[in-house]
Amino acid sequence: MLDSLVKVKLADNIQLWAGRFIPPSDRSNLSGAYNLPTWQYPGVVSRYPIPKKGGRDDGFAIIGSAAGGQLDYSLGMFGGKADATVPEDTESVSGRVAYSFLDKEGYLTRSTYLGSKDIMTIGYTFMKQSDAFGDESATTDFSASNVDFLLEKNLADGSVATLEAALYDYDEFGAASKEGDATMVSLAYMPDGIFSLGRLQASVRYQEFSPDDNSDDTTRVDVGLTSLIKGHGARVGIYYGDQETGSSSTETIKLGIQLKL
Repeated sequence: MLDSLVKVKLADNIQLWAGRFIPPSDRSNLSGAYNLPTWQYPGVVSRYPIPKKGGRDDGFAIIGSAAGGQLDYSLGMFGGKADATVPEDTESVSGRVAYSFLDKEGYLTRSTYLGSKDIMTIGYTFMKQSDAFGDESATTDFSASNVDFLLEKNLADGSVATLEAALYDYDEFGAASKEGDATMVSLAYMPDGIFSLGRLQASVRYQEFSPDDNSDDTTRVDVGLTSLIKGHGARVGIYYGDQETGSSSTETIKLGIQLKL
């Protein structure tokens, strides 16, 4: 079980969520690993230290919307990163605000709606935790933020085009090699028509992380072709990835099958 929570209505368009769920974070984490155009989670850039399986954490958050549902906001406190070497447990605080210029999204998002919505949304996220790293002699904080953008449009010929982009700033992460800036750009295209196993969606994504300690950048390119049998509930695909750090390079080819029950 990934989620276990209660939701309490505080007022119109404002709820209190408490339990285990996805905390306010970037679009990639709020979309989950199962609603992406590509197969591989964008771990080169999406590095928030969320401790539980599936990007979940234990805590509570205020979840609300305004402007007729076009503006979504959230603010929460969670258990955060737990490290046995850190002398005292501290909580993680995170928040997100996002504005949808076209169709509404809500708190939980996707990186592609497969044409069920027309989306143009920009969001901002921050996450902070005091004394997240270290030991008895010294501790350091965690502090990061990001801006993400999604544009997905149904085109006149029945196809669907998707553009996703995100910028990250990892200001404090316990080590200079983990602190730095990251960039992601993703494109996807789904032509009209049903093919042998469903609709096809082609995707390409670029990620780059540049550490503050002037060590080598890490880049990754993912290319994929997915057959959507029943949306994200049932899909198969083939995916190629190439990740490089300095002179080191790793190439992968994956055949993916996803079933959501």
